[in-house]
Amino acid sequence: MENVKKMPEFCVVLVEPQNPGNLGAIARAMMNFGVKELILVNPCPIDDVAYQRAMHAEEILKNAKIFNNFEDAVNGIDFLAGTSGVPSANEKHHLRIPLNPTKFVELASQTKGKIGIVFGRENFGLSNEELARCDVLVNIPTAPEYPIMNISHAVAVLLYEIYNPAQAVSASLELHEASGEEKERFFAQLHEYLVAVDHPEFKMENTEIMVRRIFGRAGMSKWEFYTLMGILGDGVKTIKRTQKTEKSLENEKLPQN
Repeated sequence: MENVKKMPEFCVVLVEPQNPGNLGAIARAMMNFGVKELILVNPCPIDDVAYQRAMHAEEILKNAKIFNNFEDAVNGIDFLAGTSGVPSANEKHHLRIPLNPTKFVELASQTKGKIGIVFGRENFGLSNEELARCDVLVNIPTAPEYPIMNISHAVAVLLYEIYNPAQAVSASLELHEASGEEKERFFAQLHEYLVAVDHPEFKMENTEIMVRRIFGRAGMSKWEFYTLMGILGDGVKTIKRTQKTEKSLENEKLPQN
């Protein structure tokens, strides 16, 4: 009999939502599709309007986790999928190259740990800094005449896409995937390596985002994580050792008083 594996754990992260009615509608959509954890960053008041719109999903609003800043809100989430209605077709603009919902679900089905789907403000979405923190970007294709969806509708569409194939996803090779904390250690090590090799400062941010997106699409097992950490760490040590040797040789060549 073919093995069946469950989809990973999902949560919804809302950054500075401004409309209580949208909060309620989002909670209702989450209940419809079996996602229970709601994380809020500097939200508007969760008032009577929010609870009325939530209908039977009031517990999701009552149990929502509230944070003052984005970094604290996503700490402990292993994989972040940012959402945007303003994608880019230019492959050099790594920050805004999106996956469509179908591709995202295919990727999510192979991802271990908790996945956070991040939605931005109703008026201008997620900031570039918040998008840069995400592993992938997801965009819902819409008519070009009016591409920006209401946030509660966008949440419902993505959660439907996630829920639909969750009934039977065939299990293949079970990989022990690197955790969110481990991936952040890798990106910190990558930054140290880029500094050590004098990677141009004006290219630094774009390069780091590009690598984050690559690993967001491909995933990273624990074995791959430790292998790459070893490669980068050895590279940094070799560069520093070479620099130290060169500096010592230069000092030897200086005239002695």
